[in-house]
Amino acid sequence: SSSAAGLPDIALSPVQAKFLALFCRAAGITHVLELGTLGGYTAIFLAAENPGLRVVTIEVDAHHA
Repeated sequence: SSSAAGLPDIALSPVQAKFLALFCRAAGITHVLELGTLGGYTAIFLAAENPGLRVVTIEVDAHHA
């Protein structure tokens, strides 16, 4: 979990992540740029749910990366 890793507990809920993945698929989105990786949950979920999706994620805080 985020708190166990010392990260803020601000990750998307599973329902929010599923909606975002569905939206990307429905809209035909092929590339995503995520600003603020934190634990990487969103990037991992999007990539797993949309195999053709290219996900690039950037984290400025080394503690969160």
